[in-house]
Amino acid sequence: MRVIWVRHGQTKDNEENRYGGERDTELTPLGQKESEQVATKLAKIEVSGLYCSDLRRAQETATAIQSHHPHLHLRTTAQLRELSFGEWEGLTYDDVYRLDREWLSCWLDDPWQVSPPRGETLQEMSGRLSRWLSSILTAHALTETVVVVSHGGPIRWFMADIVRRRPQSFWETSIPNGGCLIAEWNGQQWKEMKAYEGFVSYESGEGTG
Repeated sequence: MRVIWVRHGQTKDNEENRYGGERDTELTPLGQKESEQVATKLAKIEVSGLYCSDLRRAQETATAIQSHHPHLHLRTTAQLRELSFGEWEGLTYDDVYRLDREWLSCWLDDPWQVSPPRGETLQEMSGRLSRWLSSILTAHALTETVVVVSHGGPIRWFMADIVRRRPQSFWETSIPNGGCLIAEWNGQQWKEMKAYEGFVSYESGEGTG
């Protein structure tokens, strides 16, 4: 099974480098263009399932993809949401540094155990994403390809914890708005695909929702 993870198009929060989290923001004009671009690439691929976060920015991107695959039913779920940044949502890194420098340092050092104030740890996010991923593996055959439209955090998690099995590498992987990451499940293990049908893996950049 091939899983193509798509990060939604740009939002105002992305443009201003703000922690988006569960804020239900919409795409900017550039974000809409990014969504159309990735949708056009995916139009060439036979897709068996289309899933997305229930937040507006992900749904808008997924709808653009669905327009090229009218036979697909778009399935939305809160399990694919971005990490909740709690009281930091809507703030920039510099804002948080001024307000909660010590907390920010602790979170960056150990995001698996430390959450933003009233937010979510990576361990908590991992729990909901793992449950969702397990359901997908039972719902689709090994010969199928599914597209998942989500956010920077969940895609980082998937690559670090599931594919590479190195949770501490969470910060090493990022993906631009409208970008894709592809992995293949052979029934026993996941393998990252460096290039597939015109797509490439992204290993640098920022992701705040």
